[in-house]
Formats: sequence, C-alpha cells, structure tokens
Amino acid sequence: TFTLSTLRKGERIAVVLQSCYWYGRVFVNGVEVGTTKGGYLPARFDITEVVHGGDNTIAVIVDNRQETMGVFKRLHAFYWNWGGLLQEVSIERHPEVAVLGIRAIGSVEGRLRIWITAVNATQEARMHKGTVEVFDGKGKRAGDARAFTIKIKPGGEVDGPLEMFVPHPDL
Repeated sequence: TFTLSTLRKGERIAVVLQSCYWYGRVFVNGVEVGTTKGGYLPARFDITEVVHGGDNTIAVIVDNRQETMGVFKRLHAFYWNWGGLLQEVSIERHPEVAVLGIRAIGSVEGRLRIWITAVNATQEARMHKGTVEVFDGKGKRAGDARAFTIKIKPGGEVDGPLEMFVPHPDL
C-alpha cells in the first residue's frame, strides 16, 4: 500500500519492478495493469489512470513454475529458477514527456554510445534538448561537452544512440 498526494496536471505515475521472477501479473487498486516475464530487466507500468490521491494498493502475482518459462524452461537444469520480487518496487512521478535515464557504453578507442530511455504520454512527438559531459575519475572533464536534441515519439521511443568521442579514455 502507498499513499499518493493529489496528481498534478499533466503528471504521470508509474510502478517499476526491478526484478520479478519469472512471470508476474501486476494489479493496482484491483485493476490489472500488465504482465512481466523473465526478471532480468525492469518492468515499468503506467498506472496514472488507476491511482488516486490517498491510499492505493499494489498486488503482484508471481509464478516461477517451469510452465511459465516458455523456451527458457529447457535451461532449468542449469540454474535455479528464482521466484518472487528480488529487487526494489518503486513508484515514479514525472511529466507526461520526460527523460527517465541513460545507458552508455564506451570503447577503448574513445567511442561513446548513449541510449536514452524516455516516456511520452502525448499523441505527438516532442523535442528535448540536453548536454552530455563526461568526466574522468578525478572530476576533470574528459573531452568536449556535446549538445544534443532528441525526438521523443509518442510511447517514448527515442532514435539513437547518441554518439560522441572521448579522447584517451581511462579504462
């Protein structure tokens, strides 16, 4: 159970399960908001339409029987099929168009690729401007800052990744 203050205009609310093994059905205030399979990646559900100011209840039915694993049940002999919510469950509040996170992968040659995770609950694409700065382990900027503009499509898809060069990266 969680208590939610009044929603602000244009605000979206989501529940995020960081790790739900193996198959999960997610309910908020008695309404099923989605399912998740696997547990290796977070599952995020927009719950704006089913929450209200005051007390709200989240319920998750988790099933780790081999029958729920699809093609992965063949691997069951090689590892333990965990069951349950193994990491955090959190509630997020954000505007209807928002950047939620980034993931970056660099190479020894200095190539840095950046993927952006976003949401867009509107019916049209929105542009978002930002700047990427990379710092070394001593807090000194490693290379030039890069300004960027991304298009966040309805549903949150972002073309990408962004790419930049970091000279002489510390590995």
